Amino acid sequence: MADEAKNEEKKEAAVEEKKEAPVAEKKEEKKAVAADEKKTPEAAGGAVKAAEPKEEKRKKVTRMSLPEIEAAIANVGKQMGGYESHYAQVLLARREILKQELPGKTAKK
Repeated sequence: MADEAKNEEKKEAAVEEKKEAPVAEKKEEKKAVAADEKKTPEAAGGAVKAAEPKEEKRKKVTRMSLPEIEAAIANVGKQMGGYESHYAQVLLARREILKQELPGKTAKK
């Protein structure tokens, strides 16, 4: 009977160790993940951002050339279904400004 009691104590001790070990490991893993997130700014989005290519920023309207403005206006007309949006209005105004600055050069229509 003494052997049986010792075996039961050993089993209970082993079960308690198993319960404690994963908790400690999880805490260590969380710390490691937090440290990795601080190191890389892409880690905030996880693996999803790393897999996707970065999209180019839209160029400022004031930095666009006349052909770029014309292309953007055509794109706005197709995607937004008209020229009533604020972006479209800014593009149209900028096109007029550029046409006045370059009277000899006209864009293709």
